[in-house]
Amino acid sequence: NLPIGIIEEAESPVRRVALKRGDIIVMLTDGAADALGSRLMQCIVDITASSADIEEAAREILEMAQETGSSDDMTVLTAKVV
Repeated sequence: NLPIGIIEEAESPVRRVALKRGDIIVMLTDGAADALGSRLMQCIVDITASSADIEEAAREILEMAQETGSSDDMTVLTAKVV
């Protein structure tokens, strides 16, 4: 995978959704996504539903990805619609 912006002609799919108060947005790098593999979506749903706040949710998702032993770089970012 190439970093975003390397190929000017590259197109990404666009999906528009209406967000509402309380919705949580989770963004993560491919390193974290690949580390979690098929557990990715369930991990995000479970952790965001049970965490006290979104910063803690990001930390928990990142820790779960790091526990797989992957050596790839990983970043997890969360945001909550207020």
